[in-house]
Amino acid sequence: MSTPAPPSPGPALPVEPRATVTVEHRDTTTVLAVAGELDHATTPRLVDAVNLALAGQPAVLILDLSGVVFMTSAGLSALAGAHHGCGDQIQLRIVVTDRIRLILHRTGLAEVFTLYPSRTHALHSNGSPG
Repeated sequence: MSTPAPPSPGPALPVEPRATVTVEHRDTTTVLAVAGELDHATTPRLVDAVNLALAGQPAVLILDLSGVVFMTSAGLSALAGAHHGCGDQIQLRIVVTDRIRLILHRTGLAEVFTLYPSRTHALHSNGSPG
């Protein structure tokens, strides 16, 4: 009695990035739109994008996390780093979904960041949260 051969692997499928960061410049505002998962493997993309944006000295840096579906402590650490990097010179505004807002509340970080419900609110704000 022979043992059936294991199935042969199918064609390799391209691996989609689990996180993307898109940069948009609007006058003195830089918007980083993040989508996907922010974990230890993908967060360096965000950190690099934040550092590059901060080097340009925008008046406002908006992190649009409305496309983030999953975030670990690595993502939270990147947000804290962005906050620190902005200092007193650059306004940091963070766009969040209810899910990300809940994570920030549970970790106490919602008290540190200025959170907005949409990119439109963040872009047109006078600095007060939406």
